Amino acid sequence: MEDTAYYMFWSGLISTAVASVAYVVHAFGLRIGYPLAAATGAGNVVVGNGRAAAALMGRVGTLFTWLAVLFLTISLAARWSAAGRPPVSNMWEYTVGFGWGITLFYALFERHYVHRSNGWASARTVGAFVMPLALGLLAVSEAFFPSRIQPLVPALQANRLLAAHVGTMMIAYSALSVSFGAAVMYLIQGEGRRFAQLPEQDTLEAIGYGSVLVGFPLLALGIALGAYWGNSAWGRYWGWDPKETSALVTWLVYAGYLHARGLRGWRGNRSAWLLIAGFVAVLFTFFAVNLWVSGLHSYAGV
Repeated sequence: MEDTAYYMFWSGLISTAVASVAYVVHAFGLRIGYPLAAATGAGNVVVGNGRAAAALMGRVGTLFTWLAVLFLTISLAARWSAAGRPPVSNMWEYTVGFGWGITLFYALFERHYVHRSNGWASARTVGAFVMPLALGLLAVSEAFFPSRIQPLVPALQANRLLAAHVGTMMIAYSALSVSFGAAVMYLIQGEGRRFAQLPEQDTLEAIGYGSVLVGFPLLALGIALGAYWGNSAWGRYWGWDPKETSALVTWLVYAGYLHARGLRGWRGNRSAWLLIAGFVAVLFTFFAVNLWVSGLHSYAGV
C-alpha cells in the first residue's frame, strides 16, 4: 500500500501541474480575439479563436484538478492503510495533505462560482493563482521531506485526537488558501477593470470572503482541539508554544479581516491585503515554526 500511495501521489502531482499550466493559459495566455487559421489545400480555414481556446484550457484545468483530487485522495487513503494511522504525522504527509486540501477546496469553490461568471470573465481564472500553490506544496514535499513511513513519537500516539486536531487545521489552511488566490487576482485586476478576461471585483470579493467563512471557524475549531489535546498530552491547555502562538496570530489576522469587512465596511485593496497577510501567517505557521523554531510541536520528521 505504501507503493500505491507513492504512485498515486505522483499521479496527483502531475495532474496538478497540468491543471496549473492550463489555468495560467486560460487566464493570461490566450487573450487575442482574432481567429486562428490553418492553411489547407482549399485555402485558410478558421478553426477557432483566442477566447474559445482559452475556454477550452479552462475546462482542461477543471478536469485535471478533479483528477488531482482523486489521485491524492487515493494516495492519502493508501498511506493511512499502510501506516495504520492518519497520514498527518510528519512534514511529508502534512504537506501532501495541505496540497490535497487546496486542490479540493479550489475545485469546490470553482464549481460554485464559475456558473456566476459572465462570458469571457471566468471564475476559473482564479485557478491560475491557487493551483500553483498546491503544485508548489507537492513539489516541496517530494524535494525536501522524507516520504518513508516512520513510527509515531509518543505525544502523537492518540490517533483520534491526531486526526481531529491536525486534520482540522490542515483543512482550515486549505480553505483559506483560496482567499489568497482571489486576493492576488483582485490586486492584479485593480479597482477598475484592468483585464477583461478576469472576473469582476465583486466575484473575487465573494470568493475571498466565502473562503474565509469556511476556513475561519475551522481554524478556531482546530485551535480548540489542539488545546484539548495539549491538556491530555502535556497537562495544560495553553502554554504559548511557538506553534500555538503563531496559530493564534493567524486566527487574529482573519478575525481582523472579518471585523474590518463586516463592521468597518472595508472592501477592495485593503481587504485583499489583509487576506494576503493572513496567508503569509499561515505559511509561517506551517513551515517556519515546524522547521526552524523549536518547540513542543516540532514533529517535522526531517
